[in-house]
Amino acid sequence: MRSADVLVGFLVLLLVLDQFVLRRLKLAAEPRARIRVYTLIMAGHWLATIWAAANMGLPRLWRISLGSVDATWLPPTWLLMLLVLGFVCIVLLPAVLARIPAKRAVIERAMARLSYLLPQTHSERLCWVALSITAGVCEECLFRSFLLWYLQGSPWRLGFAASIGVACALFAVGHVYQGILPALGTGVLAIILFVFFLASGSLLLPIVMHTLADMRVLLMIHDAKEPTPSGT
Repeated sequence: MRSADVLVGFLVLLLVLDQFVLRRLKLAAEPRARIRVYTLIMAGHWLATIWAAANMGLPRLWRISLGSVDATWLPPTWLLMLLVLGFVCIVLLPAVLARIPAKRAVIERAMARLSYLLPQTHSERLCWVALSITAGVCEECLFRSFLLWYLQGSPWRLGFAASIGVACALFAVGHVYQGILPALGTGVLAIILFVFFLASGSLLLPIVMHTLADMRVLLMIHDAKEPTPSGT
């Protein structure tokens, strides 16, 4: 069995383990449980990404050449920039609304089901920054570049569009802990990030956009404080 096949198995295992770990986190009462989970997720993601770079080579993992693939549907540079601007506005809109007292309650209700996962202390917020960067770099390398390359090769030999569809579906499955509808929304996000990747020719743009989307959480929550030690 090739190393790339084993890596895909490891990636699927990560998706399953993430669901299990996050379910355990939902029931955890220890004050540092979130940081442990953040660290565990980051370790798995970086291991898989380094593994993918070893399989493909960093230049091929980072950049894409469409070759004979029809790229006429991709947006030209000026339209790509407009799409990026629109993406940033949409991503930051909830963070802006969270600062408006009349809208804050709506945002807080929407975030309530993930409150067990979101950072609540200064230490957790710092760790969330690292987690957001990790998700941006690693998930783009794995789900946008590596899987696209892998699924078009042996033994699957899927077409270009089918490979994108499978990669987006796996990305959505990895976020099913958020709920079915949010996971489907994540699948749509994956398609948009694919457009950014293919139109720009490198992972830089989707990595920045992905990281921004995750890091906006810090703008949507109230100021965090370290827990006061008991007995003080």
